[in-house]
Amino acid sequence: AVGGIALSEGRVGAGGFHFDGVDDALRIADAEALDFGTGDSFTLEAWIRVPQGAPDALAVMGKAVSTGETLTGYVLSLAEGFPAMDIGDGNTAARWLIGSTGRVFQDLRDGRWHHLAIIVDQAASTRVQGWVDGEAWGSSTPSPLLDSLATDAALLIGGPLPGRAEAPFVGDLDEVVIHRGMMS
Repeated sequence: AVGGIALSEGRVGAGGFHFDGVDDALRIADAEALDFGTGDSFTLEAWIRVPQGAPDALAVMGKAVSTGETLTGYVLSLAEGFPAMDIGDGNTAARWLIGSTGRVFQDLRDGRWHHLAIIVDQAASTRVQGWVDGEAWGSSTPSPLLDSLATDAALLIGGPLPGRAEAPFVGDLDEVVIHRGMMS
């Protein structure tokens, strides 16, 4: 852990973490199990509670290297209160804002617990689906299949990745899970 992360009541039991939005982060060393190769689908999920007035760009979790316009890896963040997913293979990077178009969705910076689930389907092309509180918040149009997202970077939970604009997470995180494959 980096900074002064505090334990919080959590959404599921007593195992949540409170992030102060200044310098808190959980750092998990690089491991092959956290990397995804060409064609590997995966799901990121977490319970989040973000206070009203939180910054527009917040880091949730990511394992990536970012240098200018290129990104290798994956990053889940909040952008103006909506889930955002960035993935890249070092040559091609893409960003999806989940729920920012179409129907009207609420800003998740409301001080209440929300469950996020982001599915990255790379079976034949790359497609991202977002779920909030069990409700589908939209999916991207398929784009060309990316090469490997693998990087030797650590997984950061709540902390911004070097070279990225997100602020450190402020609020509570619980049950942060990375699944190999698509969960439904």
